[in-house]
Formats: sequence, C-alpha cells, structure tokens
Amino acid sequence: MFERIMSSFAGLGMFLFGMTLLELSLKEAAGRSFKDIIKKSTDTIPRSILTGAASTAVLQSSSVVSLIVLSLVGAGILHLKSGIGVVFGANMGTTATAWIVAMLGFKVRIDALVLPIIGIGGLILTFFRESRRMNVAGKVLVGFGMLFLGLGFIRNGMSGMAHVDMAGFSHYGPLVFMLIGLALTAVIQSSSATAAVTLSALGAGVITFDMSTAMVIGANMGTTVTAALGALGGVPDKKRVAAAHFLFNISTAVVAFILMGRINDFILYRLGLAQDPITALAIFHTLFNLIGVVIMTPFIPILAEFLNTHFMYREKTITHYLHRVTHDVPDAAITALTGETVHLLRLGMKFALLIFNIRPGDVLQYRAKTKEILKKNRGVLNVKYDEIYRKVKLLEVKIITFASAVKTRELSDSEVEAVDKIVQAARETALAAKALKDIREDIDQFILSDNVLIGKAYEHFRASIIRLLKNISRLSDGQRGRGTRVRQIFEDIRRDNERSVVFVAEAIRSGSLDESQAATLINVNNSVYNASAYFLNSAKLLFSI
Repeated sequence: MFERIMSSFAGLGMFLFGMTLLELSLKEAAGRSFKDIIKKSTDTIPRSILTGAASTAVLQSSSVVSLIVLSLVGAGILHLKSGIGVVFGANMGTTATAWIVAMLGFKVRIDALVLPIIGIGGLILTFFRESRRMNVAGKVLVGFGMLFLGLGFIRNGMSGMAHVDMAGFSHYGPLVFMLIGLALTAVIQSSSATAAVTLSALGAGVITFDMSTAMVIGANMGTTVTAALGALGGVPDKKRVAAAHFLFNISTAVVAFILMGRINDFILYRLGLAQDPITALAIFHTLFNLIGVVIMTPFIPILAEFLNTHFMYREKTITHYLHRVTHDVPDAAITALTGETVHLLRLGMKFALLIFNIRPGDVLQYRAKTKEILKKNRGVLNVKYDEIYRKVKLLEVKIITFASAVKTRELSDSEVEAVDKIVQAARETALAAKALKDIREDIDQFILSDNVLIGKAYEHFRASIIRLLKNISRLSDGQRGRGTRVRQIFEDIRRDNERSVVFVAEAIRSGSLDESQAATLINVNNSVYNASAYFLNSAKLLFSI
C-alpha cells in the first residue's frame, strides 16, 4: 500500500511539473497573441465569455488568462464587466483539461509514446537552444510527456488500491468528498491535478461516481483559494476580479451540489454512460460549469457595478496608474507607464508655475489668456515647494523602477523603445523641476527687488512659462496641433537666452543693474531656458510632436 501511495505522490509531482512547463511554454509562445485577442474580443459579454473559454482551452491555464485580464483591467484597457466575462469563460475553458486527461489518459493508451516524446523534447532543448521557436517546441513536448507520465504513475498507484472496500466510506456524505476536492486543490494549487487524481481514483474503482462528482465540485471551489492568494495585497481591480471569480465558483458549486443527484442520473442513465464513468465525469465537469455561466451571465453588469463600490484604496498613493497594474503583461504596463509619466509631467508643470507664484489651475485647467493670468496672480503664494519637489522625485523613481521591471519581461523592439522613451521623458521632467527648484531663492529676490528692470524680467519669465506650459497642457489633452505652437514658444525662450548676456552687459554699463543682480538674472534666465528645454523634450517623447 505504501508503495502505491508513493507512486501516486510521485506521479502527482510529475503531472504538476508537466502542467507548469506546458503552461509556461505556451504562454511564451502565444501569451502576447492571446493578450491582443482578449483586448480586441471583449466588446460584449458573450464575446468575453467565449474569449475566456477559448483562450484557457488553448493555453491550458486559467491562471495565465486571469493574469492577462487582471493587468488589462488594472490598466483601464479592459472594462471590469468584460474582465468578469473572460474569467467566467476561463472556468469553462478549464474543462478542456479534464477532457484531454480523460480521453488521452484513459481512453487512448499513449504510455509507449510518453518517453519518446520527452526524449525528443529534451534533444530539441539541447541542440536547438538558440532557436526560440524550437526551444518552445521542446518545452511543450517535455511538458506534455511529463504530464501523461505523471498521470500514468497516479493511475497505477490508484489501481493498486482498487481492493479498498467502498462500503466503509458509504456513510460519508458527498459534502465530505467535496471538501476533500477543495482541500486538495487549495494545497496543490491546481484543479487540473485534482481532476487527474479524481479520474484515476474513479477509473480504479477507489471512489464511486457520486464521490468523484463531489470532488470535482470541491476542486472548482478550491481554485478560488488560488485567486484569493493572488489578490492579497493587490490593486482594487485585481481584488474585484478575484471576488467575481470567487462568487462565480461558489455559486456554481452550490447549485451543482444541490442538483448533483439529478445531474448524475441524467448523465449515467439518460445518456447511457453508466459503464463509462470517465467520460461521464468529464461531461459532469463541463455541464455544471455551463450551468454556472448560464445562471451568472445575466448578473455580470450588476456584479461589476457592485464590485466597483468595494475594495477601495484606504491610503493615499502618489501614483495614478502604476498601483493598478503589474508588470507581467507588457502592453497594459506600458499603457500605465505612459499615463503615469504624463501625470508626472503635469506635476512638474504645476511645480514650475508655483515657483513663479502662479496658481496651476489658471494655466492647466482654465487656460485664460496670458495677460489675464498674470493680472490675476500678482501676489506671493504660500507653498511647500520642497514637499512638491519630493513628490516629483518619488514619482520619477517609481516610474523608472516599474519600467525596469517591465523590461525584464519579453518585449518586442517597439515596446523596448516605448519604455525607453517613457523613462527618458520622466527624467526630463524631473530635470526641469530641479532646474527651477535651484532658482527659487533667486525668484524671492526678484519679488523683493525694487529694481524696475528686474521686475520686468520677472514678469517676462512668468509670461514665457505660462505660454509654454499652457500649450503643453493642451498637448497632453490630445490637441496634437499644439505641437507647432509649443516649438515656437520655445524658440522665443531660446532667443531670449542667447540675447541675455548682451542685454545684461548693457544694463551693467548703463547702471540699471549691479553685478550681483546681473549674475542672478543670467542664472534665472539659463534655468528657465533649461527647464523649458526639458519640458519640451518630455512633451516630444510622450506626444510625438
């Protein structure tokens, strides 16, 4: 008996290894394609469900599909309602694994082919390691072979326990076996492995059909533990999708458990499968998931609306987008990175305006004429400049750190270029803020000075900053035609900077400025020019002007 148990245990390990390798290799081969399919094929709830089912059936992993969905929902690319639909469909897709195991593992004897399949896969991995396609093909073969090799060990181990007297278990109700299925899935983190164990035990006569259907229901419930663990500490949207998955699986399990006797009778006797319990169990698995989808689909809009009011952030976060996604799905991560860097640019522009005692809302939101803004902002603002600058620097670090994590994933050349541009744009914005932070005390001197020339220069700098940032703000709102105006304003600032030395020299000769005032004026002029150049570069990188 001990040897049989160890055989089953070893087989379970092989099966899990094969599933993991198969999942990783298929994700590597088709993860990006399925991401695009999910993104483009979820405009309606029925299409979302079909997309989730098809993607899971092909990728052989609901966790991969869920990961893609979580990232797309978190980035705002996919609506929560569509994401829930994909997750519901993914549950249907998992039944494909049960069919593969049931048909190939029990109906078609491929034992003689398993070792050659693994051997061919190993040879491919050894001799074609430089070829990405061949490498993936080798992993698929090894994973597929290990999966069925492990299933063979489980099946043989279970067959050795066929003499166990089932009468001793008859007094245990189906609830106990449902809990066994739940616990087994929660521990090994794979409903497919639980299905393999259940099918093997059923095929060997260790458990009855009623016990096996209860275990399959429990396995479906057990997958919610995996989802819950994945959502711990996650962003709100991730928790919402996990909650939808939990509610779907629990509701489906409750309905299936209540109707289990009738469904079993229908499959075994109406469909005439009493002598073929393996196929019958695969049908049961498919049927009760289908029932769940039919029952829950009408409630998806209500569920999405309900979940949107829960799992809210209780703490303030400096980021607007990055905390909502992970870096696992590059497309969604890059979308979030772009949005966050635009957020950083607007924060940097807010800091620049405050340095010159201009209320940011007058420029970035209301966008009145420059003269009106100057007239409206005559006083001195009481602002915690250092606190705002720390936010700029902290947000820059978060963007660069997140971008570095994204670059560890498999990216296309265009995605690498996009991430590099985003990082450079973040750095340019931070440099602009640094250039203006360094002249804050000089600006204070300008305000206190009673020198007429200094006063005019101060107003000129303010007007230049207002015009530049007002038009960059419009660029960030999608007015791409503002790119030409932004470049024109920058050219004016550049010419002012070139003429500043001559202007200051003449002012010194005429006695309009002393040397200290002249040095301060040149320093401020250079900083305004440098900050403007950094802001322009950031806008070019983000908005392709």
